[in-house]
Amino acid sequence: VGRTGLNAILLDAAEATGNVELVFGRSIDRVDLETSTIHFADGGSAEFGVILGADGAGSPVRTAITGAGSCVWNAERLDHDYKELTLPAGPTGEHQLDRNALHIWPRGEFMLIALANPGGDFTVTLFAPTTTFAHLDDGGDVDAFFAEHFPDFAALTPDLADQFRHNPTGRLATLRTTGWSHEDRAVILGDAAHAIVPFHGQGMNAAMESARALARHLAETPDDVAGAFRRFETERRPNTDAIADMALDNYIEMRAGVIDPDYLTKRALALELEQRHPDHISPRYNMVMFSTMPYAEAQARARHQADLISTAIADPSTDVDALVRALPPLPALDPLADPNALSVR
Repeated sequence: VGRTGLNAILLDAAEATGNVELVFGRSIDRVDLETSTIHFADGGSAEFGVILGADGAGSPVRTAITGAGSCVWNAERLDHDYKELTLPAGPTGEHQLDRNALHIWPRGEFMLIALANPGGDFTVTLFAPTTTFAHLDDGGDVDAFFAEHFPDFAALTPDLADQFRHNPTGRLATLRTTGWSHEDRAVILGDAAHAIVPFHGQGMNAAMESARALARHLAETPDDVAGAFRRFETERRPNTDAIADMALDNYIEMRAGVIDPDYLTKRALALELEQRHPDHISPRYNMVMFSTMPYAEAQARARHQADLISTAIADPSTDVDALVRALPPLPALDPLADPNALSVR
C-alpha cells in the first residue's frame, strides 16, 4: 500500500466524520503548553484544549512537553545512511525484475534493496556506512562501485551515476522517549514518540497500533484524560522499544546474516521445526509482520527460540522437538494479517 494513497484514505475518513477541519500549508513554530496555544511559522496562532502530537521525529509537541519537564528523549544515530534510486521500467513498461518479490543484495557491511512500483519501475535503496557515502559523494567512482558490487542492477540503470549525484542522502536514527504526555493537555504518538529505522517495515504500523491504543484508553476513562495518557504510554513503550531493537537487528540480518553459514544453519533448523510444530514455533519476522502479537512478546519468544536452536546445534543429542513442544502455543493469526490471504499485484 502506497503511503500517498493510504494518507488520502485516512484523510477522507477523518473528514467524513464531520468533526475534523483539515488545514494544509501551515507549519508549527512552537507549542506553548502554559497558554495552550499553537504558534505557526506564518505568525498565526490557535488555541487548543488537548493537543495530540503525531507530528514526526522533529515534533514541536515533544519539544514543548520536554520544556515542561515531562519528557526525556534520546536520538540514537546509526552510522549508516541511505539513498533512494530508481530502476526504470523496461522498453515496453514491464518490470525488469520479479515484481512480487522483495529484492535484497546483501554485501556484509552494506546492501541494496528493491521494491516494485505499479508503473513498472522499482524504488531501490542503498544502505551503507556513512563513510561509504562520504567517499562516493566526494568524487568516488559511482559507476565502478555499483559495477563491482551490484552489476546486475547497474546494467539495468543507465543513468545511475546521475541519479546518485542528484538524489539526497538520508540519515537513520532511533528515537526513544520517556514521558509521552503532559498532564491532560498534550500527548505524542507515532514517530514523535518512537521513530525507528525502516528495516522491519513497521514504522507506520507501530504508529497505527499506538493510535488504536490511545483511542481505547481515552474511551475507557473519558473523565481521566491524564491517566489515560499515562496508561497508554505504559502499554505501548515496551512494545515500541522492542520493535526499535528488532528493526536494528533486522538490518544486520538482511545485509550480513543471510550470507553467514552459521545463520543459515540455524535458519534451516528453525524452518524444519516450524514445519513439524507450527503451533509452537514461528520465525520472528512472521510473528511481527503477520500477527497482532505485541512486539515485546514477539521479541521475547524469538529470543527463547533462538536460545533453543543454539542449544540444539551445540549438542546434537538434545531432544529439540520436546523443547519446542514445551513452548507456549502461538496465538491464532489475525485473519486480516494472514500472509496466505494477501495478494500483491
